Amino acid sequence: MDPLDIVSKLIIAFVLFIASLSDYKSREIDDKVWILGSIPLSIILIYRLYVGSIIFPLYLASLIISIMLASTIWYTGIMGEADAIAIFFIGLFYPPTPKHLFSLCPFPIISVIFNSLIIALIYALYNLFLNISKLKKENIFKEYEISLFAKILALATMRYIDKKEYKAKKYMYAPAETRKNGKKTLLFNLTVTEETPEPPDEKFWAVIYLPYVLFIFTGYILSITVGCPLDFLLK
Repeated sequence: MDPLDIVSKLIIAFVLFIASLSDYKSREIDDKVWILGSIPLSIILIYRLYVGSIIFPLYLASLIISIMLASTIWYTGIMGEADAIAIFFIGLFYPPTPKHLFSLCPFPIISVIFNSLIIALIYALYNLFLNISKLKKENIFKEYEISLFAKILALATMRYIDKKEYKAKKYMYAPAETRKNGKKTLLFNLTVTEETPEPPDEKFWAVIYLPYVLFIFTGYILSITVGCPLDFLLK
């Protein structure tokens, strides 16, 4: 195995680890984290391209896909700016190897995304458990006019909280309800924004600003150690 490939992967892991810690604690990541990590990785990448240890057409295709994914996330607002940067960062400095051509995830970033989604699903199940435990104690849908499907979606993707928890973790939540014709309803189309409305009631439903960089970091670690989860279908 190429020693420089190992060094690159370790540096990427370290940068993502620092970024994920910051993202989890405050939902903010200092640009210096990405910049300082990019310096040694750029030197290694340029050298590996120069000596031909990276297959350039394969790397270019992987980079283009990463840019497309990051751009989609950035412009649609489905995730935060830091999440888009993390995906671009991985795509830029984690080049594919010939063995990826025999995988159902031919580009590393695809493997990272799939693994990240699995982690996000586990988190959603955890959130579902928390909401159901509250549902057993009180009718958390009592004042809301929403369908059964909307209730299930809310249980998995939102959290029923009070103002005290919201004020303590404002960086983590965004109120996700409104009133229509005097009745409460939930908002499922919120995007990641800098400003969120103040909650109208003592208890309310809120969208969770998930620590996606932490999921991406975990997905990356799984990608370089276990590989693409889809490949297990071939075994």
